[in-house]
Amino acid sequence: MIACLGTGLAAFVAAGRFMIQTPRQLVWDGAAWSMRPAQGKVRSGRVSLMLDLGGWMLVRFVPANRASFQAALWLPFRRRDVGGAWRALRVALYATGAGIDAPDGPQRPPAAA
Repeated sequence: MIACLGTGLAAFVAAGRFMIQTPRQLVWDGAAWSMRPAQGKVRSGRVSLMLDLGGWMLVRFVPANRASFQAALWLPFRRRDVGGAWRALRVALYATGAGIDAPDGPQRPPAAA
């Protein structure tokens, strides 16, 4: 329990160092994820839900044709900031396989027998 809490806290602190600061919009069009910056070119990519605390989520966006950890954009989402789109965002993340239990996403440790 303490190890899980410590890991979550470490992830939260590390995420704060790498989170993007410029306005961007994560978009699911029904077929693919894309990132729409306030200025610049729309980029498609892969999304993974890294941390889900109920009212706060940390999502990793890796642009297409990039597999590097350094190319990833870390996107924090708070329920109060997203408003009415919160439920749709959560559903899209889990339904598209970007969720925590997804085969290609982060894996939870197996339950103790």
